[in-house]
Amino acid sequence: MTKSGYVLQKIFVGFIGGCLSAVLTAFCYFRLSINNTLLMLALIILSAFIAALMGLFIGKFSESLMVGVVYIKIVMIIFMAVPLVSYLVETNGLISVICYFVPSSAVFEGIMKLANSDKPMIAKDMYILMAHCITWFVLYLLISKWNKKHS
Repeated sequence: MTKSGYVLQKIFVGFIGGCLSAVLTAFCYFRLSINNTLLMLALIILSAFIAALMGLFIGKFSESLMVGVVYIKIVMIIFMAVPLVSYLVETNGLISVICYFVPSSAVFEGIMKLANSDKPMIAKDMYILMAHCITWFVLYLLISKWNKKHS
């Protein structure tokens, strides 16, 4: 299997699994209008892509299965804790901006706006997620290219 084939399969499996579980959860717990449903779907697609990319990074930097499990736990804690603490503490200003360095903060903010408003304004959250998708994907490609040169 080629390296690019592996990356595509890994992203695809993680992406599809993430999308399906999130869509089922959103369908069960949210009663959204058609427009808000499309916005929720966009949030889900972007966040699932980021989750698949995180899986690639964890696979690349893990020396063994146990190390990979530890990395997954660390990433999960960070991805859940940052938006939750930010929401509970109601951070503003610089701290709020710093929280957006964790992609799940934008997803969480977008979902909360969709759940609590008839006309949610989630453009900022969508742009932040798109920037994360592009940044993390390009970073993965650069690291893979650098590793290939130095192997």
